[in-house]
Amino acid sequence: MAIENNLYHVRAMFPPCDVPDPQMMDEREACRQLFCALSSATGITPKWGTLTGIRPVKLANIDLETEFLVAPDKAKIIKDIAALQATLAQPAKGSFSLYISIPFCPTRCSYCSFISEHNPSDELVEEYVRYLCEEIKLTGSLAKGKLQTVYVGGGTPTFLSHLQLDRILKCVHSSFDMSKCKEITVEAGRPDTVTAEKLAVLKENGTTRVSINPQTFDDNVLKEIGRGHTTKQTLDAFALAGKYDFPVVNADLIAGLPKEDLQGFKKSVDTLLELGINNVTVHTLCVKRSSRIHEKSGKGLAYSKSEAEAMLDYAYSTLGEAGLKPYYLYRQKLSLDGLENVGFALAGTECLYNVNIMADNQTILACGAGGVSKIVGNTMQRSWGFKYAAEYVRNFEEILRRKRNLGLKDFL
Repeated sequence: MAIENNLYHVRAMFPPCDVPDPQMMDEREACRQLFCALSSATGITPKWGTLTGIRPVKLANIDLETEFLVAPDKAKIIKDIAALQATLAQPAKGSFSLYISIPFCPTRCSYCSFISEHNPSDELVEEYVRYLCEEIKLTGSLAKGKLQTVYVGGGTPTFLSHLQLDRILKCVHSSFDMSKCKEITVEAGRPDTVTAEKLAVLKENGTTRVSINPQTFDDNVLKEIGRGHTTKQTLDAFALAGKYDFPVVNADLIAGLPKEDLQGFKKSVDTLLELGINNVTVHTLCVKRSSRIHEKSGKGLAYSKSEAEAMLDYAYSTLGEAGLKPYYLYRQKLSLDGLENVGFALAGTECLYNVNIMADNQTILACGAGGVSKIVGNTMQRSWGFKYAAEYVRNFEEILRRKRNLGLKDFL
């Protein structure tokens, strides 16, 4: 009844859309009515229409333009991604992926809302690595299914020393049956943490996908967002990674960063193509409530008209012409202009972990602070760990107890 009353007020204020009597409308129709009225009043028509939620690709079989008023170009992207994903290797029955969390960074970026700690003590980092290896061993003893992918994320995993990275990756190899593992991703997200010793360790331990994330190639923008590295360090990191012949090198960019205009973003995209990067993820700046950029600019930044849409359009067209196709997509609240995050890849370089986690079609076992295990079966079960490294260390026995109670032997 509240929806119907609101619609009557809207109809009194603005010209209505040509739709049935609101007394007969369901919730989805009510949303369409409200969207039409507000678009008419403000002149703003968000391209994702009334659609909410993180995983729009799961709705590829629905007429998105009719049901959710999604713009034709966005609806086509969803259809294209769904069609491409259907050609990729599907998770085998009883298979799972492993996520390993490294919640440390050299500095905290202004847009960051993650749980990573910057500049932690050496003692905390070493203690964390020791406990993390214990959890990995326990998880391997409980999960007897087929491990398909491994994703080491953060934070910045390459904040660790090369010896600490080696211990963790060797622990994974000794704790799980790796014979069916198709990919191992390690985020080397901050170029200023990339060294020859660390890349050699990644290569030695079978890493197939390395992610080095410039976010932009404009030094003024990097300084503005507190990134802590320079364009030269990024270029040096890519050159160094090229010496180790990783099958996939991924790079992240962010559309809509403070002080970056459309020309600057275009330069960043073009630079990645000149470097021969075969995997690019383009994020739209998301103004999270716990980030410094939110405290400085306020929520209004997320809803103001920006150049982010033109930036994404350039990425779609330019990367597409170079053979990199969109293969996974997700959305977040408070993104500029309500836009999306999308991964592009040359054929054969798609990240299966990214696809499966967004499709909710595979169990993800997480180890480390902030990790969330997701058990996919007849029903979805989730198990949260402690968020921060110090909490993780302090409550480690409880973490092990929760992991044992997941019932993995029965499931996998």
